[in-house]
Amino acid sequence: MKKSIKAIFLFITVFALLPFVLSCKEKPDVKIKCFESNSVVITNNNTAVVIDASCSDLEDIQKFLESNNTEFISALIISCYTEDTLNAASSLSVSNDALNIYVPSQSFEGSAYNNFMDACDELSVEPCSVEGSVSFGAAELSVRVYAPLEDMSKSLITRIVCNKASMLFCSFADDERITEFVEYDTNNYDLIKLPVNSDDFDSVETLIDTAKPDIVIADPASKNNTALKRAEVYVSDKALSFKCNGKKISKE
Repeated sequence: MKKSIKAIFLFITVFALLPFVLSCKEKPDVKIKCFESNSVVITNNNTAVVIDASCSDLEDIQKFLESNNTEFISALIISCYTEDTLNAASSLSVSNDALNIYVPSQSFEGSAYNNFMDACDELSVEPCSVEGSVSFGAAELSVRVYAPLEDMSKSLITRIVCNKASMLFCSFADDERITEFVEYDTNNYDLIKLPVNSDDFDSVETLIDTAKPDIVIADPASKNNTALKRAEVYVSDKALSFKCNGKKISKE
C-alpha cells in the first residue's frame, strides 16, 4: 500500500514539474538576414539556408555567415536562373560546403550555368530540380520549396517553419505566380518577403488577406499599398535583420 502511495506521489510530482522542465528547454536561435539585392540567409545551429544569393551581396553574406559561426550551408536555393544567381551560387557553394542545392526545373544555358555545374561537381552535389514541391529539414527549420504548377520558367517560392513561426520568401515571383500560389496555399505566415517589383501586383492584397502576416518586407514602391497597412512593413532598400525564437519573429 505504501509503495502505491509513493508511486502516485512520484507521478503527481513529475506531472507538476513537466511544464517547468519544458519551459527550460533552450529556444531556437534563428537569424534572418534580407540583403538589399534580394539575397536571403537564415542561420540556425551553425548551419544556413541561402535563398537567391546575389554577387553584389557576397561579401556581406560571408561576413554574416562567419558572425553566426556557420560551418556549412544546409541548403542553397536558386529560385530563378540568372547569371547573377548562378555566379553567386558557384562562389558560395564551394567556399561554404553547400550540402544541398535546389534549382528550377527548366533548362538554362551559358557559361554561368556551366561554371555552376562545375562547382557542383567539385562538391559532389547533384542539384535537385524542383517539380511540384520538395521538403527537407535544416537544423531546427522545416523547409518547403514550391515550383510553379504551369509555367516552369516562373520563380520558386520557399516556405520555412520553425516550431510555431513561419516565413514565406516569394523571390522573383510575378503577379501570375503569386495568384497561382495563393490558390493552393492558405497558410498563415509571421513574415512574408514580397517579390521584387511587386508594387503594382493585384495578387499582393489576396496574399496578405490569406496569409495575415505580422511582418512584410516590401519594395520601396510598395510601402504605400493599402493591403500592407495590416502588417508591420519594412522596406528592402537596405539590409534587414530579424530573429526567431520558434514562437515569433521580431526585428533586430
